[in-house]
Formats: sequence, C-alpha cells, structure tokens
Amino acid sequence: MKQKLALALSFALLLTLCAACGGGTPAGSADPSTPATGQVTASPAVSDDPAPATGTLGEKSAAFAALMQGDYYMEYSAYVMGMEMEGASASKDGDVAATTTVMGMSMRTLTKDGKQYQIDDASKKYEEVESTSPENASSGVVDYSGMVYKGKGNGAVPGLEDVDTKLYDYEEYAISGGTEDMDLEVTVRMYMKGDSLYAITSGVMGITVTMVIKTLSDEIPAGFMDLPADYEKVDSLVDALYGAQ
Repeated sequence: MKQKLALALSFALLLTLCAACGGGTPAGSADPSTPATGQVTASPAVSDDPAPATGTLGEKSAAFAALMQGDYYMEYSAYVMGMEMEGASASKDGDVAATTTVMGMSMRTLTKDGKQYQIDDASKKYEEVESTSPENASSGVVDYSGMVYKGKGNGAVPGLEDVDTKLYDYEEYAISGGTEDMDLEVTVRMYMKGDSLYAITSGVMGITVTMVIKTLSDEIPAGFMDLPADYEKVDSLVDALYGAQ
C-alpha cells in the first residue's frame, strides 16, 4: 500500500511540478546554497541567431533563458507541497519529458507527438493519459519557449527560507498558457549566483514550485524522451503495479 501511495504521489508531484502548481518548505537534507556538482557555472553557448527583440530576455539569465527556449535537459532538486524530490526534465522539438523520484519511487511522464504518457521504466509499463484534443495533450507543462522578460529584483528564494536566507539577484519572466477552458500566466524567476543559474521558481495562482538547478545543457540523455516499443500499455499504471484497492 505504501508503494502504491508513493507511485500515485510521484505522478501527482510530476504534474504539479510541470504545471507549477505546488509549493512548500523543504525538509532539507543538504544546504541548497552550496553549488551542486554538475551545476552550470558559466553561461551556456548561445547560437549565432539574431538576438531576440529588446526586453524579451534579461541580462544575467539571458543565456540560460535562451537555452531553455529551445531544446534542453535539466536536473534539479525540487521543493513541492512540503516535500523534497529529485527531478529532471527535457524539451525537444515540442516534445516534453520529466522524471521524479520521491519515497524511493521513480516515475516518468512524456508528451510526444500530441499524446501524453505516464511511464514506469522499471516494469516497462505505461499508461496513456486521455486528452480532449491532441493540441491540449501537453497542457499543464511549462513551455519556456514563450517566456517574456518582465523585470529584475533581489531576494531570498521562496521555499528555501529555512535553509538559505541569503539574498540573490533574480530576473522575472511571464509565460501565458493554460487549457481550453482556463487562461493562466506562470511567473518564472531565475535566481543567479554569480554567473551560475542557482534556482528557478514557477508560480501560478499564488502557489510556487522551487527548483535548485544541478545541470542545464542542450544534451539530452539517450532514451529520456522515448517510449520503447516493447513496453506494455495498461489502463491504470498504479493498479497494474500494485493492484486495485
């Protein structure tokens, strides 16, 4: 029963994280103010394409924001609903994938070719999530390609106040999105530590998700955004793994 609960919670946290609909204070196993191994410590390479129109990107965060507006892979520690979890997400050619590990359970979601899946790679099983239309299949996933620069400031990182009270420069962006029935605007803040992207917060409807960044690059691990052909499709992944109760 505990495993079933953990699996259901993993999916809930994944959807919450991707939709920027969760928040909380971390339990805090390590000091998040310490740069993590693999964290980006210098501006990533930017293409030679013409620069965006004035005002669409910030200053310190510009290279990171530009990277996330295209194809990217990111690893982070996330603080959601009072819990700390490890996660990763990626975007490539309009498709999106994300993983989370909580209570020892690792799950993956994938939005690919207009369809959304919940996947358990350990058991090679997956569930297709119904959507009202193909174009709405990825609704709820933060699409950084639509970020618009709004301004900058300085402050503590929300959700980390109990373990890191330092003040950091941040640059704020807005992302318009939502569903066919509801328009939402996600507020994204990129907190900088020197030339490093330290943390990203995403807020919507008064609730905030905090991600302390470990890795950000344009290199996506092989298989991260795939649904292998030999995986078994099931009606309910939770029930398939631990039985209906």
